[in-house]
Amino acid sequence: MWGSFVTEKATPGDLDVLLIMSQEFSTSTLTRESRDAFDATRAKLVFEADVFWAQESIGLEALGLWLDTYQTTRDFRKRGIVELELGWFGPTNKCCRPSNAWRI
Repeated sequence: MWGSFVTEKATPGDLDVLLIMSQEFSTSTLTRESRDAFDATRAKLVFEADVFWAQESIGLEALGLWLDTYQTTRDFRKRGIVELELGWFGPTNKCCRPSNAWRI
């Protein structure tokens, strides 16, 4: 995440987020409501979020280029990015994070 959402702003403008999903991830298995987060237009309308996503197979070099781009402001200054790693909770609500879990 980056942008005003991760600053001290009392009322951030929107959420800017890059999601890196496992190679096994597919939006076809999601509910319609969940798919909204992976459709840039719907995410902007529903969540007021600029959502970018890719599967982890993009590799470290491409990921580094993405992060460098998102870390640069319009006036070419560097800004911080907050990284969140979310696990997957199975039916027992115990964090099990299988190898095919979503990694966000």
